[in-house]
Amino acid sequence: MKNFTKITTCLLIALTLGAMVMSCKKDVEKVEVTPATLTIKVGATSQLTATVTPDKAEYTLAWTSSAPTVATVNAEGKVTAVAEGTATITVEAGGKTATCVVTVEKDGPFVPTVKTFIEDVEGHPSFTINSTVHGWSYIDNDGSSTYAFQSVSFSNAGEPMSYIVFSPSETTPALTFEAHSGNKMFACFASTPPANDDYLITPELQNPTSISFWATTYTGQYGLERMKVLYSTTGRNISDFTNKLNSGNYIQVPEGWTQYTYELPIEAKYVAIQCVSDDAFIFFVDDIEITASAAGSLPEKTAKGVQYNNFVKKPPVAKVKK
Repeated sequence: MKNFTKITTCLLIALTLGAMVMSCKKDVEKVEVTPATLTIKVGATSQLTATVTPDKAEYTLAWTSSAPTVATVNAEGKVTAVAEGTATITVEAGGKTATCVVTVEKDGPFVPTVKTFIEDVEGHPSFTINSTVHGWSYIDNDGSSTYAFQSVSFSNAGEPMSYIVFSPSETTPALTFEAHSGNKMFACFASTPPANDDYLITPELQNPTSISFWATTYTGQYGLERMKVLYSTTGRNISDFTNKLNSGNYIQVPEGWTQYTYELPIEAKYVAIQCVSDDAFIFFVDDIEITASAAGSLPEKTAKGVQYNNFVKKPPVAKVKK
């Protein structure tokens, strides 16, 4: 009799405990996903979070995508954008579902870092005609001898030239005129005659974005210097420079260092600063800065900081034929 009572008691306890265990197993009532909408770029990823109610419900999460070619989702709810379009990500738990609408956009335009090349002329030998340092090239289309100073001498004075590397502190006697920075600059002396037709041509460029430079008329006593800014998408012949960057027929360059800046199309391969002065005296160019996208290329020359000088107007000068 005692044994029967003990067995009955144990059975009742077991049944009671079973009921208690069974009462802990609750059905899923609701599933929510955060965020409910998502916009991402192609190639990007984003994590979705599922919340199940009640807390003690037994469940297994299952994630699916309506358009895997647009956006995929893994077993942990991580979304990866594949291509432009829209996909619905669904999470299921215990028969309940929730969704997130994913919009995939094309990646925005690439904004490259910029390379910069600065030609400050300091690395060119003084008084060199048409110096090819760093890959510069020239066209002396007028082919004429040039004017020089009446009482100042320097190497190659009066010779036919396109541009000469001019260093005022090294003339005899030394001139007090200052380059825009440093001691040297490119100079185009007036031809005797006809009018100047001289090209200063950049090294070859790839994917350039802009060019800027400083220019000045040495003296307005004989009239202001004139220039054109051209670019070529092919070669370095005169016939290749069919694209003009400046407005009007030409620019009259004032006395006093003036900066000129132009945006360049990525297909530009060479830029030419053409002096077209007519019986003036000296056209100066200094501190030429060219920028290119990271995908492009520029001449191998380290850009350095420069200290710019103030322009000092000079008294009248006499020019002579050599």
